Amino acid sequence: MEDKELKKLAKEIFEKIKKKYYETAKEMIVANASVNTSKEIKITDSKIEGIPYIPKGSKIPTNSEGKQFMFLAQINCADLKGLENFPKEGILQFWVLGDDLMGLDFDNSTNRNGFDVIYYEKIEDYYLEDEFKKMYNPYKYDPAWDFLIAHHPCKMEFSLGKQKENLDYDFLDILFEKVWEEENFKFDEKDKLSEEVEEIYGYEFYEENIGTKCNGFPFFTQSEPRKGEEMNEYDTLLFQINSGKEIMIGDCGVMNFFINREKLKNRDFSDVFYNWDCY
Repeated sequence: MEDKELKKLAKEIFEKIKKKYYETAKEMIVANASVNTSKEIKITDSKIEGIPYIPKGSKIPTNSEGKQFMFLAQINCADLKGLENFPKEGILQFWVLGDDLMGLDFDNSTNRNGFDVIYYEKIEDYYLEDEFKKMYNPYKYDPAWDFLIAHHPCKMEFSLGKQKENLDYDFLDILFEKVWEEENFKFDEKDKLSEEVEEIYGYEFYEENIGTKCNGFPFFTQSEPRKGEEMNEYDTLLFQINSGKEIMIGDCGVMNFFINREKLKNRDFSDVFYNWDCY
């Protein structure tokens, strides 16, 4: 088949793929966060870095060697506008170890020796900024490392919206195979045709589920880190932080925290899957 005919056929297949995508793609309600630096961030606000909420009598989380974690982010759950299955009150916090991988264990993404997720059911009397600073002495592999991912503390403001399942390359391949089977093409150069379809997709359609958010469909700069049974075990995007104007994760990367939906409903944050990657 000549290139002109190949491109024409690829275009026809891609149109069929798009039709299938719009018919079959799942939708989810997501709490999207706008992230902006602010000089007026309260201790109990939803934020990335800055001064966290620490109830009187509580301690800053550490790993098994006693190294303090660095404060990454917290969500005032009332800001999530009643997002289904998520807490409607209290404070949800994320902490990571200040090593060169920001606490990530490539061999075990649930290893809590490098990160912690803490949920406080109610907001009670808490340590003020000066008191917190006296307590806070996190481990840093580089003493000059004054921040994790934000040069200045950022406030998060959430709003609810709908998000459609992303037509990424994996989903594109699945739909290509379905169209191929249904149309019963008599064509020997299937791989070459698939490449043409991917090229059209890259130019005309490519979208990413980027953003800082709770729930919804995750985004990765590399590949899906959950494998096999982990896809079912850690089936819910608890929190995602994406690089942007105020945030830089490695080289324009993204952080993801996943949890099982039933454990989320039960407010059990003891088993969380943590990952970050970048370009």
